[in-house]
Amino acid sequence: MTPNEKLLAAIGEIDDDLILEADDERRRILSLPRRTHSPWKKAMITAACFLFCFAAWQFAGGLFRAKGADQNASASPDLKNDLTVAEAEESAETESWEEAPAEAQSSEALNDGKENQANGGQLEKTGGSMHYAAPLLPLNVEGDSQGISAERELYVNAEDYYRESAGKLYISDKYLLTNTTEEEKTLLISYPYGTSVSSGEEVKMSADGSDEGQKLCFSQPISGFSEEGMNLEYAAGWEDYSTALNGQTDAVNENIPIYEGYETVTVYEFTDLQVPENCPETATLSMEFRCPEDMVIFIDLNGVSIDGEQRIYDVFVKELERGSMSGSIWVFGGNELDITVKGYTDGSNTTVLPGLSANIKQTELPLSEAVKRVVEEFLQKNPLEDSRISSDHIAAAVLQQLNYSQIGNDPQSRYDVLSIQMLIQDTLSAQRIFTLTQEVTIPANGSTEILVTSEKRPSYGYESRQMGIDIATTLGSSLCFDRQTLTLRQPEEGTLTDSNLDLSQQEESVELDLSTVYYYANFDRILTCDGLPLAKDDSK
Repeated sequence: MTPNEKLLAAIGEIDDDLILEADDERRRILSLPRRTHSPWKKAMITAACFLFCFAAWQFAGGLFRAKGADQNASASPDLKNDLTVAEAEESAETESWEEAPAEAQSSEALNDGKENQANGGQLEKTGGSMHYAAPLLPLNVEGDSQGISAERELYVNAEDYYRESAGKLYISDKYLLTNTTEEEKTLLISYPYGTSVSSGEEVKMSADGSDEGQKLCFSQPISGFSEEGMNLEYAAGWEDYSTALNGQTDAVNENIPIYEGYETVTVYEFTDLQVPENCPETATLSMEFRCPEDMVIFIDLNGVSIDGEQRIYDVFVKELERGSMSGSIWVFGGNELDITVKGYTDGSNTTVLPGLSANIKQTELPLSEAVKRVVEEFLQKNPLEDSRISSDHIAAAVLQQLNYSQIGNDPQSRYDVLSIQMLIQDTLSAQRIFTLTQEVTIPANGSTEILVTSEKRPSYGYESRQMGIDIATTLGSSLCFDRQTLTLRQPEEGTLTDSNLDLSQQEESVELDLSTVYYYANFDRILTCDGLPLAKDDSK
C-alpha cells in the first residue's frame, strides 16, 4: 500500500463539513482506496491528496466544535443580557429519551374560526440555498390545542458572526401560549431544529423557567447520497425539512433493521503487539489472507489491497499504539480465515521489518453488540458535548446507516470498502431533525412562556456564496399564531444583502407576515485569514 493510498484513507475519515469548507464545489471525491495499477485511479488519488492538503489545516478544529462555541459564548456578555440566556442556563440538562412523534399533528382552528396559517404562502426561495444550518423552525404542540393562541418573539444576534472567523448566531426564540378557555390544557410541546450530532449546536428549552421531564430525540438523515453514491448529500431545500416535519422520517431508535444473513459478525483484531526498537514512523502491520471475492468485510484499519481472492488489510503501527484504531476487520458469513500477520517498514508493504509482529484475536459477536462496542470506543476518544445523546442512540443510528452498505437494501458506492470509522463519522455528520419535547399545563385563561436559546452556524448559499439565516414562520406547526416578530442585531459594519426582510437599522424589530412561510437574510461579511474584515472591493 502506497503512502498516497494511506493518505486517501485518512481523507475518507475527515468530517464532510470540513471538506465542504475547503471546497466551493458541491461534488467532491471522498472514498476509501483500492490498490490498483489503473492510471485513472492513481490520478484520483493524486487529486484527493491536493484536496486533503487544502482541507487539513481546518481539520485541527476536530469533529466536535462545541468547545470553541463555549468560548465564543463566554466572550459575549452583552448577548447573554439581550437573550436572557441566564434563564435557559438555569435549566438542568437531562439524559432522558423519547421516540419522535410518528407524524406532525394536523392543524386545528381556534374557536373563532381562524384557518390554519401553515397552509398559506409559497415554498420557494430566491435567496440562495441552505447548507450546514437548517432554518429556524417554529414550536409545535400535540394534544387539544383548541382555544390556544400563540405569539412568537425571535431575536437573532449576529455580532459574533461578523467579528469572528468562526462566529455563530445567537438565538432567542420565545413563545407565549395563551389558553382562552375556561379549563386548563395539558399539551406536549415540541421544538424541532435541524442539525447533526457533530455540529456542536447547543439548544435549550424551558417552560416558565423549567425543563422538568424534557426529552430529546432525533430523526434518520433527511438527505441521501449523490447520484454516483460516492458522497453524502445535505438538505438544500424546503422539501427535505417539510418531509421530515410531516413524520416521513422515523426516529433513529424506531424500526432498527435486522440484516438477514448478517446478524452475527466475526471480529479479527491485532493483539499482543511487538514493536522493535527504532521502529520507523511509517511502519505498518498487515493481515494477509485469501477469501471469496464477494465476502463482505468491514475494516477499522488504514489500508486495503484487493487482488482477486488475495487481500491485504493494514494499519500504521503508530495508530495502534495511540489507540486511534483497533486494528480489526469484521467478517460476515462464518467463514474461518487463515490470516498471516506481517510487519513492514512502510505502507508499500514490500520490505519486511524484523521484530514487528502481533497475534490475532478472533471474537464472534451479534452485529448490534459489535456496533455498540465500536461506538463506545469511538465516543470515549471523541466525547459528545450533548449529554442527552447516549452511545445507545448513536449505535442505533449506525445500524440504520448500515442500510447503505453491502449488507443493506440500498448499497452505495461510498461504502464499497467500508471503514467503520467512516461509517460512524458519517452517522454523526448527517443532517437530521432534532426535537425537544416537554409536557406543559396552561391554566384556564392563563399563559405559559416557552423560551428556546441556541448557538447556530449560519447557512451557506452555494449560488450566492454568502452566509445567512433562514426562518420558517409556520412550517410543520399546528399552533395558531396571532403574531410573530423578529429582531436582528448587527454591528455597525454589518450589512444585509439579498433578503426579504425590511430591516434598515443595525437593530430593528419587524413583524413577520404569517402568510409568508419563510424569511431569509444573507449577511455581507468576508474575512481574511486573520479574521479581519476585507474591504468589499478587495473581495472581488
